[in-house]
Amino acid sequence: MAPMKVVVLGAGITGLVAAYRLFPHAQVTVLERERRVGGKVLTGALDGVPVEAGPDGLLARIPEVRALCGELGLGGEVVEQAVTGVHVWTDAGLRRLPQGLFLGVPSRLGSVAAAGVLSPAGLARAALDLVLPATPPEGDEPVAEVVARRLGAEVVERLVDPLLGGVYAGDTWRLSTRSVMPELERVARTSRSLLLGLRRRPPAPGGPFLLSLRGGLGSLTERLAERLGDRVRTGLAATAVRRVGSGWRVVTTKGDLEADAVVLTVPAPVAADLLAEAAPAAARPLGGIRYAAVATVALAFPGRLQLPEGSGFLAGPATGRLIVGATFLDRKWPHLERPGRTLLRVAVGRDGDERWRALGERALVSAVCRELQVALGQPLPRPQWVRVTAWEAGLPQYEVGHQARLQQIDAGLAAAPGVLLAGAGYRGVGLASCILQAEDAARRVLALA
Repeated sequence: MAPMKVVVLGAGITGLVAAYRLFPHAQVTVLERERRVGGKVLTGALDGVPVEAGPDGLLARIPEVRALCGELGLGGEVVEQAVTGVHVWTDAGLRRLPQGLFLGVPSRLGSVAAAGVLSPAGLARAALDLVLPATPPEGDEPVAEVVARRLGAEVVERLVDPLLGGVYAGDTWRLSTRSVMPELERVARTSRSLLLGLRRRPPAPGGPFLLSLRGGLGSLTERLAERLGDRVRTGLAATAVRRVGSGWRVVTTKGDLEADAVVLTVPAPVAADLLAEAAPAAARPLGGIRYAAVATVALAFPGRLQLPEGSGFLAGPATGRLIVGATFLDRKWPHLERPGRTLLRVAVGRDGDERWRALGERALVSAVCRELQVALGQPLPRPQWVRVTAWEAGLPQYEVGHQARLQQIDAGLAAAPGVLLAGAGYRGVGLASCILQAEDAARRVLALA
């Protein structure tokens, strides 16, 4: 039998991994509208070392991550995050977050009180969770609503907003508990108290939280592209996916491709446009998945700045700050350290806050440096090197109803056998989640043969 023909749309981490798992068994073609591969994985040099403009790590506890690096001959390049612990920017300055938080939700108030993040009134309100009657969620509710009902609005504002903002760049009053914190929803449904219920969770696994590569995460996507060779075609955009007999036709700007299966790893709104004709029942909910515009600002300062312990700090929207978070790069990743300079990377932008887009690059860097001086409590020298990277469709927003939307998408795709979706817009925004989705998509495609 002739091998299956599979077209993968998108050469980000998801598309490349899916194609890599498919190509020994199928005839694979990867189409990427940009001139480069990698998608949100973008490693560039700053003062001679690799610095990420997008995600800066892979979850260490996902075994498939290390396995993939090993298969690609990159096992010896793996580096582990050297320090953990993060601060939150409050009116009183930077306060180190205590251990035991679950994406900002505490299980023990003593450690939170010692950290000085909550006011006495906020601590007293949070303690009411221990005596309030059970208030299980009614359907899919916003994270902020579930937490505030039990622990008060201050816990949301000072703990949950900064933590979730750093992961999703989202508004906790819109983000779905079921989609972004399913374990919290389970605890809220089965335990009278969030504090007590979270204490019963098994302890987090030991070891490093994140992994990277000495040459940057771009080494991973580049190695995948090398293994795939001329199966990857960049600078070529698909414009539609159409049903042809028992298979599919991918219409591109330079001719059409026939396929037995199509894997779409592009952003959800792009997938919606591509499937508007072939699977309109899936395209409609796909078009409802919104993305937040964000940017990263990487800075190399001369000298060794006096930085607090930990890997960086986060700032919630209530602070009114432009900065969403800052990473102390050469402390978090010691292989980046060089004598006589300090590397920082700042994230700006979140759902509902796109002030950074109105600033030119110079004004944005100046604003970020002013805020860094206030947060770190010290004057900063002029940065020697700067790199600003904008992501107009940066992070998908898993809003209330996201799971129902995914069910509608799956139902719509049932009428389009051989068309699959994978990527950050659906079942996990992190790179490790994208790798898992890609491998699952490859298995499902091969099961069609």
